Amino acid sequence: APRFVKCGSAADLARYCADVAAAAPDVPFFYYHFPLATGVAIKPSQLFAHKHTIPTLAGMKFSDSNMWEYGDCCDADASGTLAFLPGFEAQTLAYLPFHPEASYGAISLSFSILAPLHADVAKAHYSGHSEEAHAKQAASRSFFRAVTPFGWTQAIKLALVDRGVLDSPLCRAPAANLSPVKREELRAAFRRLAADDPASF
Repeated sequence: APRFVKCGSAADLARYCADVAAAAPDVPFFYYHFPLATGVAIKPSQLFAHKHTIPTLAGMKFSDSNMWEYGDCCDADASGTLAFLPGFEAQTLAYLPFHPEASYGAISLSFSILAPLHADVAKAHYSGHSEEAHAKQAASRSFFRAVTPFGWTQAIKLALVDRGVLDSPLCRAPAANLSPVKREELRAAFRRLAADDPASF
């Protein structure tokens, strides 16, 4: 979604997306719905009413807590031709009832380090082990409670540096970077998470 000059309607947004998609006509186009970051509040279910204007539209990443709207998106794609990828992993359980197991997928920042945990949430849900699914989801929420004061991107980057995946924990401007003291505080938070729940962290 455009961050600066905002579209005034779903039709305007569809035209914008169509122009972007046309620049790479052989590449599937995914719409990224993240209103907290972009300030674009147009409902994607309304955008999908114009999906015929975006020939390469393949789906959406949905980073929003509005599950009513997520349901409306699923209703708008009753034929199941689009791939909807939830992006708020701390509420994975809320998305799962909308998808048969074979068609469920997700993508999000923390999957760089916590993909197995969130895969276990889905596996437990689809296996009918609701207590285990809720426990795994609670572990996910504990991670985000612990790292939110430091910044999600900053936390994931530092974790990847400590695992030898990245060379630097620094973020590009205008994102803030953690001071050396804050990085050590974040590492201490990681250690507490691992001590409390070694199976998850």
